[in-house]
Amino acid sequence: MRALSIQQPWVDRILSGEKNIKYRSRRIKDMGPLLLHASKTVVPENFDGMEQADADRLPYGALVGVVDVVDVVPVEGEDLYEWRLAHPRRFAMPIPYKGAASIFKVPMADIKMYLRPLLV
Repeated sequence: MRALSIQQPWVDRILSGEKNIKYRSRRIKDMGPLLLHASKTVVPENFDGMEQADADRLPYGALVGVVDVVDVVPVEGEDLYEWRLAHPRRFAMPIPYKGAASIFKVPMADIKMYLRPLLV
């Protein structure tokens, strides 16, 4: 299954439904489900205005949910694409997993046993 690693707190905001657009420098050809991986990278500026306790509770270095890519639109005047996201599904428990740059593949055999009981 396709996956994308995203820094916190952005991945958390996608899964909570607060954020439904992701800007990327590349187009994605296939619409549909996309696993979301919470990156291990921590950028302090991403957490401006957040309590430290809230930032500390977020998962890092794990698959945390699934979202559907429903459309991709070029951003006028930019070398960017707006990925439109819908139907976020958060896993009840993060699945520790090593992320990668860009879209990466996660073999279903690696996560299949986790998927059913982890979707909330």
